Amino acid sequence: MTRNLFGRFAAPTAAAAFMAVLACGAGRCAASETVALKTRISSVVVYNGQAQVTRAGTVRLAAGTARLVCDDLPAGFVAQSLQVRGEGTAAVTILGTDVVTLREDPSESPRFKELRRRLALLEDRADSLGIAISAFKSRQKFVEDLAAFPLKQGNEKLAPEIFRIQDWKTLMDFLQAERTGAETRAGELQKARGELEQEIAWINHELGRMSSVRRGQRVAIDCVAASAGELRLELTYLVPGSRWSPEYTVRFEPAEERLVLTYNARLQQATGEDWEGALATLSTALPHAGAAPPHLQPHYIGRRPPPVPARMEQAAVDALALKSGVEATSYDGLHVRGGGSSEAEFQAAAVSAGEFAASFLLPAAVDVASGADPKRVRVLQGRLEGKISRYSAPRLKDNVFVRATATNTLEAPILPGQAEVYIEGRAPGGGAGSVFVGRQALSAVAAGGEFNLHLGVDQELKVGHRLEKREYVEREGRKYTKIRYHYLITLENFKRQAAAVTLRDRIPVPTLRDIRIEKVDIDPRPDEHGEDGILTWNLEPAAGGKVEIRLAYTVVFPGDWPEHELNLE
Repeated sequence: MTRNLFGRFAAPTAAAAFMAVLACGAGRCAASETVALKTRISSVVVYNGQAQVTRAGTVRLAAGTARLVCDDLPAGFVAQSLQVRGEGTAAVTILGTDVVTLREDPSESPRFKELRRRLALLEDRADSLGIAISAFKSRQKFVEDLAAFPLKQGNEKLAPEIFRIQDWKTLMDFLQAERTGAETRAGELQKARGELEQEIAWINHELGRMSSVRRGQRVAIDCVAASAGELRLELTYLVPGSRWSPEYTVRFEPAEERLVLTYNARLQQATGEDWEGALATLSTALPHAGAAPPHLQPHYIGRRPPPVPARMEQAAVDALALKSGVEATSYDGLHVRGGGSSEAEFQAAAVSAGEFAASFLLPAAVDVASGADPKRVRVLQGRLEGKISRYSAPRLKDNVFVRATATNTLEAPILPGQAEVYIEGRAPGGGAGSVFVGRQALSAVAAGGEFNLHLGVDQELKVGHRLEKREYVEREGRKYTKIRYHYLITLENFKRQAAAVTLRDRIPVPTLRDIRIEKVDIDPRPDEHGEDGILTWNLEPAAGGKVEIRLAYTVVFPGDWPEHELNLE
């Protein structure tokens, strides 16, 4: 396939050229050569929104100057982020690095050829329709002229001599039919031509888009080898289009009251290149976000300065580049010559966590194709320390719920994400079984921090809440209506050991002065009685035991108030 290269390589700097001359003058300079550098992805650091990719490849160089050319990088990589690092048996000095956009030559593409063929056919068809439309318009004009001929001034006496009276009707029918036919056919041809023009416009748009599609970006590295040998190069760059999110699985083993948390990651990328057998690190950091906060400048109101001409503005940019030691390249950006080493970024342990960010080096290489479905990978797994408790509000739901105050002992932060909760137990017929409880959203928890987990329903505890009696102490017609409520709450323990349960119920709290709550009887007395009417018992029924709580109170309100206007229960 023919490839067109749009752009230009930047000329070497004077210092680079001087170094090359010195090397050649010392008798070590062979003929300058262009060497293809083939690379493969060795590692990736995945952030949310972009990835830092490292490619590695090895070339053999002769002594002298050489240009190493690599076409493996994707079209969308951030050229300004490129870093080059090399090591090997060849003593090499990197003179400079250029990045040039490569574009496909679409003329050899089968799709491009097919579109051009279709375009030619459609344009010929459109031309034919244009000729036919012109012919029908001419015919339509002839019919109009013929119909107007007898009515033209000077032809009034001539018309009866040409047409007999009995022929007038035939003439009028003929003219009307011809006019209608010509208008109809011309309209049909105009519609067909409009549809053709729309398709022609779409094909032209597609051809233009194909002509401007980038195939990739070429990295060209100019260097001088003082001696022949092998050189291993690493190219590190940022590329947008990747993301990852944490997912968790919490398994609760009631028999041992043990919690196990599995830390997974959902990984997806559309960077334009496939990651095959790459070591992957998942990071919560924000690359290139800047180490220091921006400095707020004072705002002085005055006249705006006159606009700077474009030439002067470019000259100022060039002067800044020279002053800062940064060289403009053939792409629209700036880069530091020679690149640098990012080795420190890849010396993280399996888990590296700080106060503001965390990174996870996955234990095995990953294969993630660009644009493919998300892939789940295992990050780590560990047992959590936690205090198990049980809670019930039987007035709302007749279940005892298990919850845990867990401590993050994974030596890694828990990031915001969804957790699937399972209860481990015995399956029917023996063996291990797992029951899905539900999903819970986890917030960020630092290593050593505490968080709450909801672990579903304890099937070995049964709770009930029943209204035993509702009676009128004083009926309507009196100054006040008094209704007394009697409730029975039961808690049964079918476990082989005692179980601690926090149980809560409530008594109503009046919000109007004319409503009162009287004669509150609670047996046994609650451990807590809040001003909001919430009652709390800390119960511990023995194995096979049962606890009963009786609750009664009287609601008093004016006798002329209808009951349906009050939320009595």
